[in-house]
Amino acid sequence: MKQRAYVTLLGLLLAQMVFATESRLSLTASDGSGLELQQFKAKVVLDGFLAFTELEMVFYNPENRQREGRFQIILPDNAAISRFAMKIGERLQEGEVVEKQLARRAYEDFLHRRQDPALLEMDSGNRFNARIFPIAPKSEKHLILSYSQRLAGENSEYVLPLNGLPRLKQLAIKVFYDGNNFSTAQLGELSPTVSQREVLTIDKRDYQPTVDFRMPYQAARKNLAMQSEQLVAARIVPFTDDSANQAQQNVDNLIVLVDTSASQAPYLPDSLNRLATLLPQLKVGTLQLYAFDQTIREIGTADNLTAQVALIEQLKQHNALGASRFDAAIAALKALKLDKARLLLISDAVVTAGETSAAQLAVQLKTIAWLERVDILVPSYHSDKKIARSLAKAGQSPGIVAPLTLSDAELIRKLLSTVYADSPIKVSGSTWFWPEKVEALQTNEPLIVFAEIPQLPKGGTVRISVGGKELSLTTKPANPILLKREWVRARLDKLLDMEDQTQDTDMKSAFHNEIINLSVKDRVLSPYTSLLVLETENDYRRYNIDRRGLADILTVGVDGITVIKRAGVETPQPIPVPVPIPEEPVAIPKGVVIIDDNEEMAMEDAEEVAPTLRLRGGAGAGAGGADNDDDERYVMYRDILSAPPARMARPSASAESMPETVERRSRARNGSDGELAMMPSPSVRMNAPPPPPSPQPESRYESAPRGESVEMTEPLDADAIEIEAVVDMVDETRAAEMVPQTEVAPETMAEPEALVEEEREEEGVVTRTVQAITQFFGLESSESQEAAEREARQAEEARLRAELEARREAEAARLRAEMEARLRAAIQAQAERKKPQVPPWTGKYAKFRALLDKADLKAAGSLAQQWRQENLADVMALIALGEWYEKTGDTTQAARAYGSLVDYFPARADIRRWAAERLLSINAASELSIDSLKKAVTQRPDHPAGHYLLAIAYWEAEQYQEAVETLQAALERNYPRF
Repeated sequence: MKQRAYVTLLGLLLAQMVFATESRLSLTASDGSGLELQQFKAKVVLDGFLAFTELEMVFYNPENRQREGRFQIILPDNAAISRFAMKIGERLQEGEVVEKQLARRAYEDFLHRRQDPALLEMDSGNRFNARIFPIAPKSEKHLILSYSQRLAGENSEYVLPLNGLPRLKQLAIKVFYDGNNFSTAQLGELSPTVSQREVLTIDKRDYQPTVDFRMPYQAARKNLAMQSEQLVAARIVPFTDDSANQAQQNVDNLIVLVDTSASQAPYLPDSLNRLATLLPQLKVGTLQLYAFDQTIREIGTADNLTAQVALIEQLKQHNALGASRFDAAIAALKALKLDKARLLLISDAVVTAGETSAAQLAVQLKTIAWLERVDILVPSYHSDKKIARSLAKAGQSPGIVAPLTLSDAELIRKLLSTVYADSPIKVSGSTWFWPEKVEALQTNEPLIVFAEIPQLPKGGTVRISVGGKELSLTTKPANPILLKREWVRARLDKLLDMEDQTQDTDMKSAFHNEIINLSVKDRVLSPYTSLLVLETENDYRRYNIDRRGLADILTVGVDGITVIKRAGVETPQPIPVPVPIPEEPVAIPKGVVIIDDNEEMAMEDAEEVAPTLRLRGGAGAGAGGADNDDDERYVMYRDILSAPPARMARPSASAESMPETVERRSRARNGSDGELAMMPSPSVRMNAPPPPPSPQPESRYESAPRGESVEMTEPLDADAIEIEAVVDMVDETRAAEMVPQTEVAPETMAEPEALVEEEREEEGVVTRTVQAITQFFGLESSESQEAAEREARQAEEARLRAELEARREAEAARLRAEMEARLRAAIQAQAERKKPQVPPWTGKYAKFRALLDKADLKAAGSLAQQWRQENLADVMALIALGEWYEKTGDTTQAARAYGSLVDYFPARADIRRWAAERLLSINAASELSIDSLKKAVTQRPDHPAGHYLLAIAYWEAEQYQEAVETLQAALERNYPRF
């Protein structure tokens, strides 16, 4: 049982095996293989220092099987997603901004129903993930994603990430821009054509980009305001070369703290090489080098350049593993006995363990007495700038946050120059503005301020003061749609900051709820909301997601930004089509009972179906059948929908064709497939008996005469399926419509055709037709009877009805007993049947396990380490490495390997739980396991497993009171999914 559970958990992790280390855009299938990105189209609108981007991506699934995928994209630091849409069939379904917990529950619910959901949410920092299902075999998956951003920073430029993308069938870029503000000089090999309307277009076929698309912003004036009605966005440069003293700062003592968590593995060698080139130019007196992940390690101290470089070489031998826990690093630094020193942090500032609040981490860092200044160099595209900026202001003097990819000269200048922070900002005549103070700026760096000014002064002049220095700005018209969106983003930023700063629980909750409401209302994604794509309007209604009165969707049309109007407009519903009165009763398929070779699933099917059979009086399940590999048995039952109008005379029944569609979808059950799902089908015409009128309009089903076995007309060997019985049911509430007829017609037989469509993982789609045989009795009427004979005839009819009812009840009871007996026999046979032996491991991991089981630790370790070096992002390699460390007795390194899963997937509660279980099993890093489980409970409080495991973790750590309190809290809440 433990091995089976372990296989399941490894399957879960295998679905996350690969993620992009170079490309900032990917779609990974559930088996870890990347899907092919074939088309990449971008439409961009550049309006001053604001930008809007719409991406259309077409991925292709080359496999002959259906898969779930994970879409990942790393966006610019200040980007905010506004749209996520997925093509379902021939229809583009828009995602709706929904509270994150509700969106996750809805996604998982509909995923289990085998429908077509998609869920996009913020993972960590500026990385966004989307879970997409299904990705059909040999088919394309169309996605649309759009986002807005501000062009800030000293070298403000618009960047569209292309470098690292695979060879594309088509790359198309269309940019609307102002030629006075943007330059096309840096496009190089992309070779654009620019029209008179200042529309740039790029269209390349069979092309692999090797550079990013870059257009630097060239401001005509340093200080500029863009205005639309009462809303204003201003770009100002508060500190210039003339207004600030650029005194060089000495670096006598430098503490370098290098992030060696698992996510930094692709960047660690380059980061250390850059550090080695910077040290001589910084002229550091004494260097102390530390590495941190979920633990902290001192590398050493050096007073001269040669020794300092030697320390860096020593750190290169330290593998990047583990979660990122900065509060533990702060505690270790606080214990150092120093007079004065600067701290240089090389990290993406994405904290995945311990304290994750930017404000609280800054408070902890401020308690270090010797800390003069904190500078942060970010080595990767993925980063959390909110945490980085908070930490950079925690020293006695503010520091910088800069990408490590800048040139040596730029980095040295920034590291040795003054940083200005906390200067108050005021906007004349405004009722609201943000930010309220300068976070951290150096000379000639711009700052963007948003404000609401009910009455602008004459001439449209906006006056902003920074630290008492007033700046006058002239305004220019802005795109009202884009400006309104960025203004809403500024409001969200302010609410997030207020939530982070307060310690009052009620205030935090109020800010939290207001952030969600504003995000949903104005369609601006926040850390507490997700974009959810469901298949139909009814799916949204089921979760009370109102799609009337929704925010308009921003898109890029032929002339720039436009909107898809939805506010106040209800999504059109299909016009009801009058259903003609049938000449015969109409029935539809209602379901199929499955008996397969999986004992647990068979028992679940039996427990679920058996009560239904008894209640509905006649739906049954059979156990005999064709000899096929899956050894599955199917029984179809149908529902009579309507009957002929009263007094309608008709001849005896004859056989008619009856089209029915059954789609068999594959479902992985320990390596086998087997799930039948009834799909909507055309109305089925058939002869059916008229039941007697019922005075009680109850919604229950009563059986019509029973069906006989259904067999293939052309069996397909191992793939053949036999439908054991077809059972027809009629709703008693419709019995009054079915007026009894006057004469008993001869017993008749119908042989309708049933179309069965099977979808298998490896063999494609097989379609075949079977004959469905249904037995029943019909009644005919005659209107030519004499009035004198009516009374006698009615008495005869009553007798015949009583006989028919008694016969029907007896036969229905016999059929129920027979079917239930056959069902029990089938389940018993499946339980006794020997199951095929399926190897639990495949690929490299199977080789590793074989070596481990033979106790060949040297070979197993070599395989695991080489596997990890060849593919730094392979989760199975991490698991192999952790298990090898376990066998060698190095539980510290094993804990770092398992903690790496948390670092890669901090927003996945299920993976956090799995990693915590492994940590508990080796009795190592109990504090980290408790922390991971606490975060898993916070992320998914609707998962009972999180509360249960957290209580166990507390108990193992001898924190008995916390364990009891966790269980008590778990028992007091409800769980919507269960």
